Amino acid sequence: RLLARQLARIMRGALVDDSGLSPLLVPLKQSKGSDQAPLFLIASAGGTTGAYDKLADAVDLGRDVIGIRDPFLWGEREPTEGFQQWVNRYIDAIRSRQEHGPYFLGAYSSAGCLGLEIARQLQERGELVQILVLIDPLALDRANRSRFGWWALRTTYSGRLLRCATRIAGWFRRYLPKGSAPVNDHAISQEDYRQMSRNQLSSKADLKLLTSLFELNTGLPFSLSESDFSGRSPDQYIDVLKTRFSDLMPDVDQDAVERIVVQYPLQVRAQHAFRIPKYEGATVLFEPASQYSGLVSALLKPYISGLQTMIIKVGAPEPGSRSAELGFGALEPHYRCMRDDEFVDSLAIALKTLLEVGKPAA
Repeated sequence: RLLARQLARIMRGALVDDSGLSPLLVPLKQSKGSDQAPLFLIASAGGTTGAYDKLADAVDLGRDVIGIRDPFLWGEREPTEGFQQWVNRYIDAIRSRQEHGPYFLGAYSSAGCLGLEIARQLQERGELVQILVLIDPLALDRANRSRFGWWALRTTYSGRLLRCATRIAGWFRRYLPKGSAPVNDHAISQEDYRQMSRNQLSSKADLKLLTSLFELNTGLPFSLSESDFSGRSPDQYIDVLKTRFSDLMPDVDQDAVERIVVQYPLQVRAQHAFRIPKYEGATVLFEPASQYSGLVSALLKPYISGLQTMIIKVGAPEPGSRSAELGFGALEPHYRCMRDDEFVDSLAIALKTLLEVGKPAA
């Protein structure tokens, strides 16, 4: 399948063009002869752009769509780098393709922290960020219970009354003083990184989640079940995943598989530690219709003055589809939305309208 080949290409670290630009950039859709500024889509957890493949196929913007992937996947970013160094790498990659604004940026899920900081820094450098598109950036700014982000994520699993109370409390936060700008330069020590890597590579739950996402991205039977790990010790769990990749995608570099697995918690950790800064640019938040709709908006609204929210329905899994069996629980709309035809088609139409007029509708 085409999507499978695209994912394999990305995971090998191969380029899909020979333009001489930054290897962080992955052309997802090219518009011949267009002189319009491209739409940059920032890799979600795992560091690849696979979550955007369906959107890239569906969208027709009359401009290039370019993914930004994490150089950690081919060993060119140290995991102990501070968050600002990571962001600066992405900004340098963006500016290698487009030196000056207006910029069009998009970020799904954990990429939201990177998208917000990239947009803020570009503005700080005097550049115009025309639109920042955030697609369900759950779990931002939730380092501890004192942060509203902690409660916003916690109540996605809670009852309706508590979710409603959390939304109301979140909206009232706009009237509270914000204090000084947060310092977002959190890093991870070598020892913490080694421990995190060991935990991730030996976690059945995390490996099963990742393979479910690979399956949704590619349509290939990646998902691992409890029986696949039978008779294996925890330090052999990653070998189960590598074997599955070897069977389904024999050309994929095995080291890349392991790096994607490790990058996932690295980016999620950054997402949790990120403190949302004030940002005044035009920002559109897309949320999947779900029991937790409105919580992310309540989290972001006090900080982003130009925030507009759109809620899009996620279709039911097709009859016989394994996506209904992959065990995402209350967060199923979050994990499935970018792999769902109904959500992605509606998102593509909305993006076309937004990018044609250059700003959110009033």
